[in-house]
Amino acid sequence: MGIIHRGLYHFSQWYCSWFNVPFDHHIIQLPFGLVMKWTDRTSVEEVVSMQMVEAAGIPVPKVLSCGGHPNELPGISLENTDDPLDVDAEEPWLEELKTCVCSMRSWCPPIPDHVMGPFTNHQGLYKHLTYPASMHGRTAFSLNDDGHLSGLLDWESAGWYPEYWEFTTAMRFGRRSWWFQVASWMGGDQYLSELESDVALNLLTVDSYIAF
Repeated sequence: MGIIHRGLYHFSQWYCSWFNVPFDHHIIQLPFGLVMKWTDRTSVEEVVSMQMVEAAGIPVPKVLSCGGHPNELPGISLENTDDPLDVDAEEPWLEELKTCVCSMRSWCPPIPDHVMGPFTNHQGLYKHLTYPASMHGRTAFSLNDDGHLSGLLDWESAGWYPEYWEFTTAMRFGRRSWWFQVASWMGGDQYLSELESDVALNLLTVDSYIAF
């Protein structure tokens, strides 16, 4: 991070205290609807993913630069809770999010018929499998003052995954989780058996990619 980015980081601490906004060490809030992503997981691939979905009409931050990643995205972030989901009482963002998910699910992956390889060694296979994204992050959502979907953040985990993936990753937090209810309503309830397997696999492998 450069001197300017560090200065913006400290400025954001004051800015958030002035307006009683929770300070996030990774998504730095700034004036004029700007945010700066402050994490070592940010990559050029994330920027490319954001530009691709923006071209498809899905709301995402407008990338002003890479490195510090200041992105223009007003609104508030949606946090996970144990509150029950009342679909009828929710604001327009819920239907808009479902529309975005359904749109992305209709895209064809760049690998025709999901065929890849052959590979000359194990390293080539592993590189191909892990290139699209890491498993360390998840997409975050933001709402504007009218309750509409303002945009989607954190595209470092974007990639071409099995059809159940976008649901089971949001449903891992348990059936009492608010995001579990949202994902179920959008269609995740048809992937409960995949979720059970995904949770079991995650418990077996989590120590291999989480630093202590």
